Amino acid sequence: MNRANPLLVLAVALLVLNGCATPARVSEMTIPADSEVTYRGETPLENAITMGEVTGGDKTNPLWTSEIGNEEFQLALFNSLEKTKLFSQADAAQYTLDAQILSVKQPIFGLSLEVVTTVAYELVGRKRGYQVWGKTISSPYTAKFSDHFIAMVRLKLANEGSGRENIKQLIDALYALQIDPPGDLSLDAGTAESRLPDRIKELDTLHSQKLISDEEYANLKSLLTDKLEKLQAK
Repeated sequence: MNRANPLLVLAVALLVLNGCATPARVSEMTIPADSEVTYRGETPLENAITMGEVTGGDKTNPLWTSEIGNEEFQLALFNSLEKTKLFSQADAAQYTLDAQILSVKQPIFGLSLEVVTTVAYELVGRKRGYQVWGKTISSPYTAKFSDHFIAMVRLKLANEGSGRENIKQLIDALYALQIDPPGDLSLDAGTAESRLPDRIKELDTLHSQKLISDEEYANLKSLLTDKLEKLQAK
């Protein structure tokens, strides 16, 4: 009589108990509804930003772990820009917001699961195509055992909370931007060039804190350095 492979039995049992992994939900990464009260559009960027490209996210393997996908994060950003009165249709927008998900650091196991999401944002002037503002944001969020007893669900909750907190910090940063004159971020090569060294310093800090991998650090630093050299050559 053939006996079942014990590892296979264990894998099936875990799958039955934990269920299939699902992506981070758009609704749970979007800024809450009360943000419409918190953010009243009292900023020169009111109705000025359209949503651009989101890269770096991962698709969720149902048999593995929950991830933050590009499409889900992009839609959460779009919804949040709308709720906070920053969004504009592309034909009327002054700026495009691009986002690159650099890393989503997840624990292997634990009762409390902390996820740290790191995203590099760029605000690009639509008239001249120069980056006029950029910021790299890291946001931790912990899902506790009391939030859900199934680890796979707790991990998804931590992903969603980390993504939501990242977007909230982005919105806060955009509202804090001082633009003079209103609606103009001095869209010239000099402005873009002056901001790139700060982006590189931010990247160095994230790497030293082990929030991004060596490969991610090398690739992004090379990209920023190339941009800086091209601007300086003009």
